[in-house]
Amino acid sequence: MTVTAPVTLREGDAFVLRLSGARASLARVRFSSEAGEKVRFPAEILTPIAIGNGEFVVLGRVDLGKTTPLEYEVELEESVMRRSIPVTGLAQPIQRLNLPASVNAKLADPARAAEDAAVEQVYTRRTPPMWTRPFQDALSRRTRSSAFGQPRTYETGGPVDYHLGTDYPAAAGTPVRAVNDGTVVMAGMYLVRGGLVIIDHGGGVSSLYFHQRRVTVKIGQQVSRGDPIGEVGSTGLSTGPHLHLELRVRGQATDPANWMNRLWPTPPSR
Repeated sequence: MTVTAPVTLREGDAFVLRLSGARASLARVRFSSEAGEKVRFPAEILTPIAIGNGEFVVLGRVDLGKTTPLEYEVELEESVMRRSIPVTGLAQPIQRLNLPASVNAKLADPARAAEDAAVEQVYTRRTPPMWTRPFQDALSRRTRSSAFGQPRTYETGGPVDYHLGTDYPAAAGTPVRAVNDGTVVMAGMYLVRGGLVIIDHGGGVSSLYFHQRRVTVKIGQQVSRGDPIGEVGSTGLSTGPHLHLELRVRGQATDPANWMNRLWPTPPSR
């Protein structure tokens, strides 16, 4: 069996291990370095996904804030292969938002806990991959206002958090489209995320669309890549019309840029 992995990674990257060979489908893969990290489902045992021509992939993710090597194990019958990949940081400056008190108060509202719990439940889903085409942009215009992974504070002296998606400013009412095929698993208005749609694409991959002024899909609805799912707005924790887009792997935020125009995520060349 042959295993092909990225030479280097950056915090927040999504990537794949590629497996090939007669018995690759029998392999069991785990990212062993996750065992000591604060990630969802650390070191989960993963089975390869068939992509044709005797090749298989396993989706990986690098948690934001991680700069130690990513370690993985590939077990096949009595054999275990252990390897590591160096990880570098994003080195972005802290963005100090200083939101109005009326907006910032939503972060401490008791209703936020129920919202967060509902979203966390989505991350437990393990359905087969549903997409067969590359991921596409959620908006036709891709001007960026806040980058993925940027450390930020919401008020003076407040804690530093990471920006877990990418923000795209656009006029209110601009159609928001599904980045790929999947099932709508959350849809509605929420305190912090505002007009929210979450699509389960299978394989532990989910896309999240925040702050919409109107949501036009329902829970359980099957959507195809490019289908309209809502409209850009400024609801929830927002001070102007924009789309906040997240792409998550088993609940951990990954850089949406790794996914766009690709069938499987590919970190940029460095």
